[in-house]
Amino acid sequence: MSKHPLPSYKRMPHTTFTVDAFKYGKLDFCTGYFLTHFHSDHYGGLSRGFTGHIYCSRITANCVQYRIGVDPQFIHALPMNRRCNVQGVFVTFIDANHCPGAVIIVFEIPQANGGMARIVHTGDFRASPDHLNSYGSPPIDYLYLDTTYLQPTYAFPSQSQVVQAVADKAPTRTSKRRVLFVVGSYTIGKERLFIEIAQRLGARIYVAAAKRRMLECMGSRSLLQMLSDSMSAQVHVVEMSRVNMRGLTEYLEMAQKHAPFSSIVAFRPTGWSHAPGALDSQFTIDSLKPRGASASVTIFPVPYSEHSSFAELGRFVCSLNTKHVVPTVSCDAANARWLQHWQNVNALFAQAAKSTQPELFSNAWIAFISNAK
Repeated sequence: MSKHPLPSYKRMPHTTFTVDAFKYGKLDFCTGYFLTHFHSDHYGGLSRGFTGHIYCSRITANCVQYRIGVDPQFIHALPMNRRCNVQGVFVTFIDANHCPGAVIIVFEIPQANGGMARIVHTGDFRASPDHLNSYGSPPIDYLYLDTTYLQPTYAFPSQSQVVQAVADKAPTRTSKRRVLFVVGSYTIGKERLFIEIAQRLGARIYVAAAKRRMLECMGSRSLLQMLSDSMSAQVHVVEMSRVNMRGLTEYLEMAQKHAPFSSIVAFRPTGWSHAPGALDSQFTIDSLKPRGASASVTIFPVPYSEHSSFAELGRFVCSLNTKHVVPTVSCDAANARWLQHWQNVNALFAQAAKSTQPELFSNAWIAFISNAK
């Protein structure tokens, strides 16, 4: 048993289920351990000998079996976008737009009075209009929200803009043997960036054996065909911790034993590299500014976030009919007030929708816009 008590936001109301709660040991009440995705701050505590029933996506299930070795009889891979009955509770997995296999979980719990309690747990997610289209408009009793970037200063460009800008940095085919492109990555995630660079160059991607095995868990044949076991490949994927001047200088020396690379252009993709600016600002190749550079190594911090920006969180919460919003990442009172504000805006829109008074819609929009300033 863990010495730490289970936080209340880890247990789903009206159920015997938990979400991302493995570091608290085997819980007597828990009959279903849901895992939103395979990042260590979510599966931490999960070990080979775990005997609770784990529910997750197929990609995450593959990762759990490969990296941790949990007995397959305890791993239940649920399909995406399909309403499944799990111990009398209806469960739907929606792509979280985070890392491969990450899911938003919708729980629907039948009540004794014939009604239905609804819970949405976002896990880690990057909010998009597709999420609202997938869920629809039923009222939500509890929304467990990824509040990693619940501060107005966190204004990220779209992922597609960032991917396009990074790919535009790739040289033409004529110089592809001279510049080595390196992309920082975690255990799983950031795939869109190095795939796009490789496709733009017509190049192969080198990853270490352990990373290759993780990519195999994704089950993407087209991606596996792009991989190479040779360090002569022009695009390399490395641990994020290696993307620094010293680490990449040493890495270039190692790569030069396999191919005549003259320099490295590296990208460090993380939302923490953001620069405060206007909400939803445009991002182009000119927005990429090196933060470290030498004659042979150039590092570009890239605001490629797999979490929602502040504005995206606001639009997401305002668009849902939610009774309670519960942050899953700690935030202080000053920032937590935004959650209540967004719920109030949603209530104004709901009131306006039932009314024939145009000024109610105006009031709702004024409240929403004032939040974004």
